[in-house]
Amino acid sequence: MSVRFVTLKRFHELTGYSEEASRSKIKRGDWLQDREFVKAPDGRVLMDLEAYEQWVLGEAGEVVLHPCARSRIGPRR
Repeated sequence: MSVRFVTLKRFHELTGYSEEASRSKIKRGDWLQDREFVKAPDGRVLMDLEAYEQWVLGEAGEVVLHPCARSRIGPRR
């Protein structure tokens, strides 16, 4: 079974993002409710791993260059 939504704690374990970084991205609007995260009926924030992956890849799946990068960052070919 593939899990799509995970708690912030599990998200941090999987991605290496700190709790502070995640909350900052949510507060700044980098990650939007009902896109990269949802609020469960009990009020907990759950990250959408599929949407996070799209965000990492630049939303349309293209390769994203970090401003400091000297080479492409993306899937191996």
